[in-house]
Amino acid sequence: INVDVPDGDAVVFTASAALLSAVADGRNSVTIRELAEDGKDVPVYSMDRATGKVEIKTGRHPRVTGHGKKLVRVWLDDGSYLDTTPDHEFILLDGAKAKAADLRSGDSLPRFTKALERVKAGSKDYYRIYCNTRDTSEDRVFEHRLIARFFYPEEWGRVYSKCQTNGFAKTGGLVVHHQDYDQLNNAPGNLRIMSFQDHSKLHGDLDNSGENNGRWSGVSNEELKEAALEYTQQLGRRFNQNEWKGFAKERELPQQFSAYRVQALGTVVELAKCCAAELGFEYGGHDQRVVRTLLSMQEQGYDARIAEGTVLVIRQCEACKKTFEVQHGFREKSFCSEKCGNAYINSDAQVAEKRAVGLQDHYQPRMEKVKVEQARVCSKLMFDSGHDPNRKEWSLACKGEGLPSRIGPTLKYGFRHFKDVLEAGNAYNHKVARVEKLPGEHTVYNITVDDHHTVAIITDAVAKRGNVWYKGVFVVQCGEQLLHDR
Repeated sequence: INVDVPDGDAVVFTASAALLSAVADGRNSVTIRELAEDGKDVPVYSMDRATGKVEIKTGRHPRVTGHGKKLVRVWLDDGSYLDTTPDHEFILLDGAKAKAADLRSGDSLPRFTKALERVKAGSKDYYRIYCNTRDTSEDRVFEHRLIARFFYPEEWGRVYSKCQTNGFAKTGGLVVHHQDYDQLNNAPGNLRIMSFQDHSKLHGDLDNSGENNGRWSGVSNEELKEAALEYTQQLGRRFNQNEWKGFAKERELPQQFSAYRVQALGTVVELAKCCAAELGFEYGGHDQRVVRTLLSMQEQGYDARIAEGTVLVIRQCEACKKTFEVQHGFREKSFCSEKCGNAYINSDAQVAEKRAVGLQDHYQPRMEKVKVEQARVCSKLMFDSGHDPNRKEWSLACKGEGLPSRIGPTLKYGFRHFKDVLEAGNAYNHKVARVEKLPGEHTVYNITVDDHHTVAIITDAVAKRGNVWYKGVFVVQCGEQLLHDR
């Protein structure tokens, strides 16, 4: 199915035309318009242009950047498309750049794939991200592990270090548990990092906790939070632990929190702080609209403060690595000064050189590089002919480009079966089919992505076994205005 929106309400980036952004917070895909309306930073999938590797990065300040803009539609080889401004730069699979209006039929774009795959035969489907855009047979990582590691790096490191010597070779004995038992719900709050042993024990313990526990108090977490808010409102300030004990005893509420409660609400002290902040009692001398903005920034992980009636946040310059303060409405700024911004722009020319070094380091021994080239040949045959080639056609095409076409189960680094060649050719990239102008004028959007300044865009959603997997491309975000030297 193609992802689309009504005419006159196109959802695009200023220069990347994203209908849907591939977010890494359990929601799978969200229109940039919805992200802009929400106004919050969001984790997205991004590609390192030097290595082709896929990582989760923070997309900052999704926003409207223009009205009444002309668009072009870039059609891809699978019949999907994305709409963009004509001058937006696309990054090609070989590292080159081209403006949308200058894209040609057959140009290769780095592909984003979020597939439904089973951990083992007969198991449930889990989401899996193809994290190597240059060789999609490598670095396929289950999404719940990527998200858990991004949101909880300290806990990941602690558990991994503790159990890697005794765990499995691939996972280090580390398991990411879905707390609601929905293996496709990869919202960060639904994921819990633990060892394999603790995970096995959990299924015996957690299944008998909370409402399933015969000693359960009968008060849900939601009811407990409402009571805490009511008590905070009554006091006009944050309550302390002793005050909570007296209040809870009188109201027949839990005076101390079990692990089940802490997991959902935090400790008593944390709950008290949360309620006071939510009701605005922590910042009584400030405009409550400013306070709400401050709390929103802090909720999103910023070190923020109120100064002269506005909210300032701390950012780290991507060039010099020094910290600087900026108004929350300009938190997408990645550089502390025009000097640092220009230094980054000038260094962009070095990406191609870094990529060449990355290719040399990555595709060793030689057969691994050959394998990628064989997939490229197969992909080109598929695009040019409109069907899957047979083995003879592919072998002749490889010979024409001076490549070997030997495959077999004895090859350590090559393809073992021709069906593997076809799979690799199909997943190799997305090719541009054609570019056409769109009528009308449109509102456009942008989002600034940390470090790599690329973002995955969903162009197609495919039904599989009752669920959906996602395909798309990586595009470069639109250039941002630099901060001037102060």
